[in-house]
Amino acid sequence: MKNVSFSNNSNAASEVIGAIMLVLIAIAAFGVIYFNFFPVPLPSPDPHINIAGYVTDDGRVVLQHVGGEELTTY
Repeated sequence: MKNVSFSNNSNAASEVIGAIMLVLIAIAAFGVIYFNFFPVPLPSPDPHINIAGYVTDDGRVVLQHVGGEELTTY
């Protein structure tokens, strides 16, 4: 069996490494552009409110807004 050394012919290896580097640069550039133009939306903060609850004599549950931010939807 003949001992074959690949270190003498490394011309194609530099082209492969160059192609891989170009692909990585393109992926990084598209990632930066994507996150600059399409930022990830942050979740809206939860409203801070105070609610008092009680049950009336006839069994109805009453929740009363007693302070904090105004509730527009619930």
